[in-house]
Amino acid sequence: MTGSAPEMAVVVRHADAGDAPVVARAVAALLTELGATPPDAAAMEDAARAVIGTGDAVLLAEEDGATVGVLAASWITTVHAGGMYALIQDLWVDGTRRGAGAGADLMAAFCALAEARGATRIEVGIPRDTFAGLADTRRFYERNGFELVGARMRRRTGR
Repeated sequence: MTGSAPEMAVVVRHADAGDAPVVARAVAALLTELGATPPDAAAMEDAARAVIGTGDAVLLAEEDGATVGVLAASWITTVHAGGMYALIQDLWVDGTRRGAGAGADLMAAFCALAEARGATRIEVGIPRDTFAGLADTRRFYERNGFELVGARMRRRTGR
């Protein structure tokens, strides 16, 4: 047989509690890539299990049984949004699979879910200006219908 192996199809599905270790590892990889120090692995797994159990959205992109992407988001109801909106908390795609469609598949599935749930909009924070992949990250979100609306600030609590 000649030629290259056929591309495996990406399957997007909702995470369940048993996926918490995979979700935690993916988000730890994301944080490390962004230059942050991930929390303790057990704490991240517990948090992933809790988020999955709340009804917030945690989606996995799988290819040939392997997780190649994770998207975790929260549903927030506010006065300024005129109702509920979605906030993408974490979006990670395996570095070897970037540009191959897994991120776009996750985003399409999540956007459809947000629309079905009645979200008025979807927001996402982007990395700091010092992040080496910032231009690619912005282009990805722009290709998926996002527009830059300003910076966010945060304050850490004593915890």
